[in-house]
Amino acid sequence: MLYLIKKLYEFNSEELNLFELVMLSTGMFKQSIDAKKLIFNNLLDLRQTIKGDQEIIQFSTRNLIDNAIKYSPVNGIITVTVRMDDKAFVVSVRNDGKGMTEKQLNNLFTFRQQEPSERGAGMALTLSREFITLLNGRIWAESKPGKGGDFLLFASHIV
Repeated sequence: MLYLIKKLYEFNSEELNLFELVMLSTGMFKQSIDAKKLIFNNLLDLRQTIKGDQEIIQFSTRNLIDNAIKYSPVNGIITVTVRMDDKAFVVSVRNDGKGMTEKQLNNLFTFRQQEPSERGAGMALTLSREFITLLNGRIWAESKPGKGGDFLLFASHIV
């Protein structure tokens, strides 16, 4: 799949305001956030910028946020943070949902058949992983049952 994407997609490196990208994604899910009475903490600096491909970064952060909303309990908390230096950045989307087992984590970014309660999480996350790989980055999740989940996106600044 990566080969096809590389052939068909023209990468565009630009300076992006990460706070605005996250708020744009959040706005798309306002109805779901309100319905579950979630607290959404965007702890990014208003002026925080990264260098990257807007379509890929937007698609991937949107999927991480959607996943966090889907698996957060009513009245839950979602927190978005970033760590960065002049070479790379790591975006974290954390929720306080029920968490995942090691088996669930291992199957998360694959097209494998999932349990009925987990349907819908794999396809978009798998595509996000494929796209971020094109930026020499990676996406992964850290979680333990009963402890929520932390979905992380690492990518180099594209120059």
